Amino acid sequence: MTNSKLIYKYTRDLNVLYIDSEKFLRRDTLKIFKPFFKNVTIATNAKEGLAKYIKYYKSNNIYYDIIFTDIELEDMDGHQLIDELYQINSKQIIVVLANKQENNVLIKLIDQDIASFILKPIKDDDLARVLFKISNNISHGKITKKYTIGMKKFNKLLKERVRDEISKNTQKEVQLLEQELALKKEQEIQKHKDMFLAKMSHDIRTPLNGIIGFTKIIQETNLNKKQSKYIELISTSSNILANIINDILDFSKIAEGKLELDLQPTNCRKEALSFLNIFKSQIKNKGLEFIINIDPKLPECMIYDKNRLKQIVMNLIGNSIKFTNKGSIEFREELLSKNDKKATVKYSIIDTGIGIAIDKQKNIFKAFTQENKSISSKFGGTGLGISIADELLTLYGSKLKLISKPNVGTEFYFILELEICNKKLVSDEYEINNNKCKFKNSHILIAEDNLINQELIENILNGKNIDTTIANNGIEAIEIYKNDYNKFNIILMDINMPNMSGLEALNKIREYEEDNNIKSIPIIALTANTIKGDEEKYINLGMNDYLAKPINIKKLDEVLIKYLEQIPSKKILKSEEKSTEILSYNMKDIAEELEISISFAEKLLDKFLKKFNIQIEEMKELAKKKDFNKLNNLLHAVKGTSGNLRLKSIEKLINRLEKHAKLKDTNFAWMKYFDVLNTYVEDYKNQLKK
Repeated sequence: MTNSKLIYKYTRDLNVLYIDSEKFLRRDTLKIFKPFFKNVTIATNAKEGLAKYIKYYKSNNIYYDIIFTDIELEDMDGHQLIDELYQINSKQIIVVLANKQENNVLIKLIDQDIASFILKPIKDDDLARVLFKISNNISHGKITKKYTIGMKKFNKLLKERVRDEISKNTQKEVQLLEQELALKKEQEIQKHKDMFLAKMSHDIRTPLNGIIGFTKIIQETNLNKKQSKYIELISTSSNILANIINDILDFSKIAEGKLELDLQPTNCRKEALSFLNIFKSQIKNKGLEFIINIDPKLPECMIYDKNRLKQIVMNLIGNSIKFTNKGSIEFREELLSKNDKKATVKYSIIDTGIGIAIDKQKNIFKAFTQENKSISSKFGGTGLGISIADELLTLYGSKLKLISKPNVGTEFYFILELEICNKKLVSDEYEINNNKCKFKNSHILIAEDNLINQELIENILNGKNIDTTIANNGIEAIEIYKNDYNKFNIILMDINMPNMSGLEALNKIREYEEDNNIKSIPIIALTANTIKGDEEKYINLGMNDYLAKPINIKKLDEVLIKYLEQIPSKKILKSEEKSTEILSYNMKDIAEELEISISFAEKLLDKFLKKFNIQIEEMKELAKKKDFNKLNNLLHAVKGTSGNLRLKSIEKLINRLEKHAKLKDTNFAWMKYFDVLNTYVEDYKNQLKK
């Protein structure tokens, strides 16, 4: 800190002009000035300051020793005042006071050769430090040559430092601005990319949905041999096109890290045989032998994403079919090792095709790449299949490898370490289809603008005993619903429609229901957009469920079963009897969960099941009498007990029955489902014996 008392003797007799428009800051500054200067002339604006400066010179024939001036004055720019003062006296010592330090202002002040700069509110030490630098060189308004040279040198250095600092700051600001602009540009590009993919997905899948859907319907009719062949070719071609679209979309998802595995217990042998059958006719038509070699020592149940594994294998087999004209294609699933928890499995696809040259093998794994241009022109394809298979394997922590020799053949293989699961977890689920899963007393409003899709969806639903009404856009859907909202059980709402989109129609329908105190109808999003996150997005926006095009019949039925009354069939009931939950019901686990002894848990379960057999007979009588109030009370009581004992299959079915009892549904197949309950009781009893 500078000792102010040391410089008082140099500053006390100096004559000072102080120019400042701010009353309160001026008062505080004068208090700081008081011990330093005896003679301070005050001016409250620039014009007054100039007038007093000139008057002082005329009266005393000398100028003020120092001028302190604010840079922000009411009547004149501070820089202009400094210029005018220097025009009168080029050697005048000027110290600028300012409320803030701005780089551009500071640079200009340095260019004007001011003596110094102090931030307001000024402090004793700040003022003393400035005065210490200049006081020895002040003598009755005259500046020595040494001081002049020194100040110019100091100002030059200060100017260079400030400019360097400004340059650095400017560069940082430019870099940050460039980074921000680059990020915004990247986000904008990504936004347009997502929009393009969604648009492409929708526009291509919409007609493709019609082709695939109607092909399946035609295949189920009576066709002669020639017609069957043509339909098979149409089906194969449309599936190839669908795979190409999926490859492009999956490639984009992989690049953005948006793909995840859905790990589920799976019967690996049955799953493999199921999807390998798809290729049999295609391989046979090329005159090739299809060899399926599945190791009998493989665990019956393993946990993996069957859809992604299927995609990997199908891409590789599809690749082999493309490049093999004679000989064979072999799928091999081999157990390398296993312990109690995990199995190491090698998957191989071996062909006798054209092979790949050693120097070209690395390129095969690159996206949009084939061995050479002639391959692409001769055999077709996008060059994405192998790349996507390899990328999907990284999700499993694996890598695709190959052994190949030109004109001999190629083997693609990969190794997975999979978790072994209890075979009881793999149930022989009944595969429902268009002809087997039917509903009653159901009417669906289809909001869809594409005529082919209208006819296809209507045909599928009519085959399920469901009445339909068509709306060509969102506006029509709203009007039809408003005119007779009690008529419909569900609305299938296409997302992309002219005049009014599905999402706009959804919001209008929900507003109408709320305004008129109407129970909300289930609205299912129907779209050809299959970008990851769409399902979650549409449900968050208010849709009850989601269906992608081309429509998967199994998925459609799974959705319809949630909202419509199904006509029970023997096969459906048989499927329910084979409940995975019952097969895995374990008294030890239940006892631990309830924190009771195993013997006591067995006693409770036995007591409940004996009583429940009697209660089921009571339920049958109440349903026959249509006494739904008492039936609902009985169901509710049973539901609580079954839930406490973790009898999930019984609890789930009771939930369904309770719902129909509340609705007093006389058309429901009560007796059929009471029989299912009896079956569940026997199954749980059998588990208890084990």
